[in-house]
Amino acid sequence: MVCIAPDFESSRYRAPMDIVELAPFGGISVLVIDDVDINYKVIDRILAPFGIDVTHASLGHNGVKFLHDSPHAFDLVLVDLVMPDFSGFDVLSVLREENGSEHLPPMVAYTASTDKAIEGQWIREGGRGMLRKPVSIASIHFLLSCLAKK
Repeated sequence: MVCIAPDFESSRYRAPMDIVELAPFGGISVLVIDDVDINYKVIDRILAPFGIDVTHASLGHNGVKFLHDSPHAFDLVLVDLVMPDFSGFDVLSVLREENGSEHLPPMVAYTASTDKAIEGQWIREGGRGMLRKPVSIASIHFLLSCLAKK
């Protein structure tokens, strides 16, 4: 199943409802591959309070190494599409060549781009979903719920 999180207006969602909705996902492990530290910190601040373990790889090749060394350690990978060493597409390509797509956790791109061609390319190349920046509790909840349905 492919999961594309819609753009949510954060003012429509209240924190208490969001807390209840994310609670069932506690205990999962997410790898965030992003060269911009603040992007990782935002995702960590959203997920960590709900018991979701968040690990950060600051560059694409670091993320590839994490997944190569511990291929079953993560339930989900969020990867930025634009990084200086490897693009998110490069990360996905290298991992698919090394492991095959059936042995990878769901690979979800997150990007500020609204270009449908990029979204289509990501999915054609084996990505499982797309999350738009800025991320919110609502968009992450949508993504996790969708991926849980498999």
